[in-house]
Amino acid sequence: MTTGVQHVGQLRTKRKSCEFAIDLPRGRDGKRRQMRRRGFKTEKLAEREARTRFGNVDLAEDGTVAAELVEWLQEREPDVAVTTLADYRNAVMKYIIRTLS
Repeated sequence: MTTGVQHVGQLRTKRKSCEFAIDLPRGRDGKRRQMRRRGFKTEKLAEREARTRFGNVDLAEDGTVAAELVEWLQEREPDVAVTTLADYRNAVMKYIIRTLS
């Protein structure tokens, strides 16, 4: 990704407005950084603003934690050993996503 953005954390509707959160690269101190923008009338407007600011970064299917985890597993596939990926997939599917459902 040329923008340095890792992924879009989520799009969501909260009360009567929508927001987006973008995970930025970690700071020099190693802490997580996010950019949040709120106050959009629709999710479509929030998504458009996220894409305008950060290019065509792929958004998760539905912005849920489960969708992000599935996407993360797919991104890890070329980077980790087959057994490590199997362990990750097992933990995500069996424990995390099942608990969230």
